[in-house]
Amino acid sequence: MRFPPWAGRASALALAVVLVFCVADWAFFQFRVAHGTGLASIEVRQFMATPLKANRTEYDYVDTTEQPCVRSVLPHQALPPCWWVQMHRDQWQSL
Repeated sequence: MRFPPWAGRASALALAVVLVFCVADWAFFQFRVAHGTGLASIEVRQFMATPLKANRTEYDYVDTTEQPCVRSVLPHQALPPCWWVQMHRDQWQSL
């Protein structure tokens, strides 16, 4: 199978756009960390799912806790972005 002549340039352009986006997100995050606004924490609710007899499950509320996050589009420093934590405030644990 032969690709069109513009396919190579289009894929190189797409790769360059993704690379520029990642570098810009990293640079903005480093700028925010230097000024003390790069990290935040969001309160999340923790629940536990406990299996019972007869294929039933018991759901228990455990506690609320502060989840550290980064104020950027992509994850940095092994922390999730705050926009993702904000959308997933309920955290489930299974036994």
